[in-house]
Amino acid sequence: MIDQFYSFGIGGYGGIPGRDGDQWGLGWAGTHISGDVRKDLSVLGRSANEFENAVETFYNFAITPATHISLDLEVIKSALPTVDTAAVIGTRFQFDF
Repeated sequence: MIDQFYSFGIGGYGGIPGRDGDQWGLGWAGTHISGDVRKDLSVLGRSANEFENAVETFYNFAITPATHISLDLEVIKSALPTVDTAAVIGTRFQFDF
């Protein structure tokens, strides 16, 4: 069970000079794993850290006012010590109508 969740982010427009329609963002999220779950896992011979953390950043290129292409990077540090840190790269094409 997750008993606490925290997140923080910052973003803005126009990260590249002359590209005022672009958007960017950077965020962090932390998920606290309850002590009950960690105790139950220890009975099974497994362990979990108190927190799972994720950091995400994106840049959204405005091709036209209604068309955007986004690039995204997310890095996730699992609460499970046996699970490697994951990096996810993504893209998105958006058409507003």
